[in-house]
Amino acid sequence: MSATNAVAATISLPVALGDPAVVAGKLWVPKIRDNVVALVDPATNKVIQTISVGIRPFPAAAAFGDIWVPSAGGTEVYRLHIG
Repeated sequence: MSATNAVAATISLPVALGDPAVVAGKLWVPKIRDNVVALVDPATNKVIQTISVGIRPFPAAAAFGDIWVPSAGGTEVYRLHIG
């Protein structure tokens, strides 16, 4: 969004989505039903990568130079390198 809170772009990510996180200048969007995280580049407004993770991923968080994505089961956490 811009400083005026106007929509700057619309990105198609069909299926149930979790809360996105902005980390390292990219938008990390959990796609709950697909068990993946979509990585969106805001410069191009396109999905640049889809990463398989655990069942029903939660929002991503940054720590120790990587992205961490927990699964809904509470027994798995996926560590994704920011690159």
